[in-house]
Amino acid sequence: SDVIVITGDSVDRRRSLAVLDRLLGEFPRGPRTLAILGNWEYRCGATPDEMARLYDRHGIELLVNRSVTLDHAGTTVRITGLDDIVRGRPDAALALEAAAPLDHHLLLAHCPITRDHVAMPPDHEATFLLSGHTHGGQVAPFGMATILPPGCGRYVAGWYADGATPMYVSRGIGTSLVPVRLGATPELVRIDWHL
Repeated sequence: SDVIVITGDSVDRRRSLAVLDRLLGEFPRGPRTLAILGNWEYRCGATPDEMARLYDRHGIELLVNRSVTLDHAGTTVRITGLDDIVRGRPDAALALEAAAPLDHHLLLAHCPITRDHVAMPPDHEATFLLSGHTHGGQVAPFGMATILPPGCGRYVAGWYADGATPMYVSRGIGTSLVPVRLGATPELVRIDWHL
């Protein structure tokens, strides 16, 4: 892998910060790893500064309305991480204020509804967007999501390429509120992006 991204909701209670710290210690050291915040970090009281310090101990960069560039085989790629739309304040203009336009631009936004509500600045269109938040419905008998949290909109899981920025919504690996999954298999996603 060239880049690992964590699309938010890494913890849902303060006591889980120690567990996250141990988990991050098991991450591979080779690839560059980037993270964004989700609604649960805010909800449990983990501040952006606290999360940034935790991630930094493991060589992971937290992107809150911030962009970074990477060079891959002679091609420059931009990765922009937006703040959570439910509990934070996503600001694409701030994230890209000093950036020159690039042809290859990955956008990270925890809640998929960000796709419909946060406009990218001119000349900074995203190539595609990675999101999470939905857990694929978490309890989705026969693949039908029965309850989705605020911030999902019409998005549940998988690829959405319907005229707007293409987006992949991951089902993620955890649960929310109740430790049950039905019809929404957890997933770690690998995407091969051919530049």
